Amino acid sequence: MDEWLFEPGVFFALDATNRRVPGVPVASLEHGHDLIGQGGAVASIVGRLRADFAAVDVDVAGVPGEAITEAIASWCDRVGVWHVVRPSGGAPGRHHVIIHAATCRDGLEELIVQLRASWRASATMIDLRSALRPLSAPHRLGGWVPPYRADEALTGLASVGESIGLTSHGVAAAGASHMGSTRAKKKRAWTPAAPRTPRRTYARRALPPGWQTYLATGRKPAWSKAHSPTTDTSRSTYELMCTAAMVRAGMSHEEAWHAIETAHPDAMTRSRASWPRWVRAVWNVAVKSDDDFAPVPRVEEPILHATQEARDRLRSLAWTLEMRERVSVLAVATVLLHRMEREGSLRVPCPERDLVLDTGIRSRTTIRAALRRLHGVFGTLHTDSYDIKQRATSSFEFEIPAASGVVRDIAPPSLHIPLAPTLPGALPPAAWLVLVSLDSRVGLPAEDVALKAQLCPLPGEVSGWARRQVLRHLAHLQAHGLAQVSADGKWTRPQALPTLESASAEQQVVRERISLERLVFRERASAWVLARRASIAACHARAQRWWAGLDAGERALRLQRLSGEFSSLSVWHQQQRKRSWEERNLRRGVEVAQRHAAWLHAQDRREFERRREERRAWFANLAQPLRQAYATSWDEHRHRYGYPTFADERSDPR
Repeated sequence: MDEWLFEPGVFFALDATNRRVPGVPVASLEHGHDLIGQGGAVASIVGRLRADFAAVDVDVAGVPGEAITEAIASWCDRVGVWHVVRPSGGAPGRHHVIIHAATCRDGLEELIVQLRASWRASATMIDLRSALRPLSAPHRLGGWVPPYRADEALTGLASVGESIGLTSHGVAAAGASHMGSTRAKKKRAWTPAAPRTPRRTYARRALPPGWQTYLATGRKPAWSKAHSPTTDTSRSTYELMCTAAMVRAGMSHEEAWHAIETAHPDAMTRSRASWPRWVRAVWNVAVKSDDDFAPVPRVEEPILHATQEARDRLRSLAWTLEMRERVSVLAVATVLLHRMEREGSLRVPCPERDLVLDTGIRSRTTIRAALRRLHGVFGTLHTDSYDIKQRATSSFEFEIPAASGVVRDIAPPSLHIPLAPTLPGALPPAAWLVLVSLDSRVGLPAEDVALKAQLCPLPGEVSGWARRQVLRHLAHLQAHGLAQVSADGKWTRPQALPTLESASAEQQVVRERISLERLVFRERASAWVLARRASIAACHARAQRWWAGLDAGERALRLQRLSGEFSSLSVWHQQQRKRSWEERNLRRGVEVAQRHAAWLHAQDRREFERRREERRAWFANLAQPLRQAYATSWDEHRHRYGYPTFADERSDPR
């Protein structure tokens, strides 16, 4: 019933002295139960009731407490409102009464005032509250105490379901989760599980020899852990291991099932008995395990030593910066270091727009300032690598120096944290830095996380404000499955981090804006491009004036010689020559299709018809393979540069 009575995600932890446990946020009811089970400082949890409910805490021991509780329950029965009574567990007579008070809150408050007066009890002894220990949570000093008539209370919850957003399906689900309910034993409708598709794509290859022998003979392969008393060496374990090997061998579920069906009678016997069970309990489990596996990244040792020394320089630089600038500098530098380790190079491109997409920092001005700040201390920003003539394929590059040669003991990297935009929760740069500072094996308290992420004013000094900010980021990470906290307040991150299958709506807007900016930037003519175009136009005008200055006889001789040279070329060389002319015209800004249409329209019709007949006769006298080669070359040229395949009316000779 707790999931319907309490606001989701609004819980906090209590210790044995009834005080809130600092630094241990409770993400959910299930997480609270896990913290209690760890046996640390967390003794119980408290949640906030939904707005339509209220709780009366009867903190009166003995017979008077029993009488007060009975009076409240009787009033609820007379008024006709849903309620449930639970012994608080502190002492006999003390109870909690949870009431659906949406329509009777005023009457309930009057009743409490009357009970306080008649029993001479203080406000703390008969207290109307909205925060309470969940029904499934134990008392901080004792065990779990079940509520009275839980089955009846659960059934009555259906009558108020509409007002609290419950449906009949939700009530049935709540009943199935209640341990004492007989409804939980009802049979559910069963549907077969669909085979999962592995996220990784493996090249198809043969199974390891041990598993080939197992499928052919039924003899289990050797396993180094088989003799350990804590190892499960059952038949199901070996069948799961064999199926996992099939997944890594690139086999589909159909191929794996065919191998199981045709295997030796002593191999895969349990799996072969039921396809649905094998899919649900073996194949899907093996695929999920493979999807969740995070392999250790292979980083070359020289790269690893160089990036580690760069991180040391970065920490020293970051402590000298103000907090706002520090966060952006750390985010940009960390993304660059991850890129260097992934690509195995100490020099990587650093386009500002790429860094906007990778860091989550929306301002390119902030990115630019961070790169300038890193230059000279953290590494070198190479601005000479940008070629204005190749603006679509060149950019600034950032380089860090090679390692100094001092041998250091550096632990291998566990994994590269995914970039902030690929993670759930729309992480700001500071929250992503907190995630990067967490470890999957060793838990850290919030103070150490603040120091490691450098989100405190000075090294070794964690202010209250810094601690609260880091806890806020940690709670945000926890809410999206990116961080975990233990009962003693130590934080870790999961071994496998959840990522978004597709970009969020906000990130998609940023990507579209970046794409538009790049398109405009690459199409916009710079001063250098404009000067180049002007120079080409001047050269072309000078060539036209020179040609116009020649007499008609000289021009005819030159045309005849150049035409003969072109005709003597092979089909392929003619195609390459025409392509070079067209590309030159395109670089000059000439619209080749429009120019061809204008030239065609300027031709004399009789002269055009005469030349066309000559070309037709010349083409007819060619050998068939040569005619086919010419036709293919001409069609490809027309298609590439947008020429019409036939002369329409608008381009007919005059």
